[in-house]
Amino acid sequence: MTGVQTCALPIFLLLLMLLLSSRLAAVAAENDDARAAHFRQKIEPVLKTECFLCHSSKSDEVKGDLRLDSKSGVMKGGESGAAIVPGKARDSLLIQALKHADGMAMPPKKKLSDQTIADFEKWIDDGAFDPRIGAAPTFADEVQAARQHWSFQPIKKPDRKSTRLNSSHIP
Repeated sequence: MTGVQTCALPIFLLLLMLLLSSRLAAVAAENDDARAAHFRQKIEPVLKTECFLCHSSKSDEVKGDLRLDSKSGVMKGGESGAAIVPGKARDSLLIQALKHADGMAMPPKKKLSDQTIADFEKWIDDGAFDPRIGAAPTFADEVQAARQHWSFQPIKKPDRKSTRLNSSHIP
């Protein structure tokens, strides 16, 4: 073999690996987009309407020490342990509670539809992808942010030099 042939094979393999890895990354990104859409369309609205009253930073008392308003809260779980086991809906306490099984019932006053429970099972079996970033803001965080709004700032006398019109401002 010549020196050119010996060098060509590793370069060809390197280019092939780069091509395959970029395609795999694109497929993974598409998969993440689909899982994020499933979460945003099927899971998050149910969490907001059915769970956040008792299991969020906005509730007076977080029931069972289980926070569902953030990714970290879902992964941490509550007093009974991990709420979900990513990839294993059958082993997840959240699914048992949604099905009103084994003495658990969430939401407590009504059982969710079978389709909604199936959506949660699919979400967990697919790895419980949660696109939310960071912890949910606390009430104190929201109050602090509201205090920064312009309408809550003290009135200041304007600087006369910056407000005075001169001939350069007139068209």
